[in-house]
Amino acid sequence: MVVKEMYELISQFKVPMPDVDLVTYQTLNPNITTVRNAIDKSLTERDSNIDKFCTHLDKDIAELGKEVKEVKQEAQNPMILDPQSDKDRVRGLLKKLLTTMDKLQEQAFTYKLSFVLTVIINLITIIIITIIVMIIIIFIIIIIIIIIIIIIIHSFVLTIIIIIIIIIIIIIIIIIIIIIIIINMISFFIITLLNKNNA
Repeated sequence: MVVKEMYELISQFKVPMPDVDLVTYQTLNPNITTVRNAIDKSLTERDSNIDKFCTHLDKDIAELGKEVKEVKQEAQNPMILDPQSDKDRVRGLLKKLLTTMDKLQEQAFTYKLSFVLTVIINLITIIIITIIVMIIIIFIIIIIIIIIIIIIIHSFVLTIIIIIIIIIIIIIIIIIIIIIIIINMISFFIITLLNKNNA
């Protein structure tokens, strides 16, 4: 809103301005709308993605529990403790059990890692969103101070410089928001790949 008013002042008083700044300003509003839509979409999908992830993780944990029970039953094979058993068969069974247990431990570690990654990513997202909100609040305060300075000084050159600074700050905020969205998408992609590799 403030940036729009400043550009209206620039055009009203026909203050010379680089074409790049005008183009940047004209694309600013659609870019902000696109970023807001992307944030809204990612926030609405995040809950469903977390639910899907938890459902898959619960299924994987249940399957892991079944496999652990099977290994436990195989480990209770009387042939293992029988001194009359064929030693090669017992060694083969024990190697098979060790291989299966190693595989199950690796799967359990992957599930724990996936869960921890999800929690960490969500915490980082919340922290970054909080930081962005704080930056926006600080930005609004700065804009108000700048407007007061412009009103007091009445300098058009200063006004143009301040407008350019404001546009740069807005673009930086938009880039930060886009980076957050990309990090969220990449993190869910990695978690999905981890789950597919375990399936």
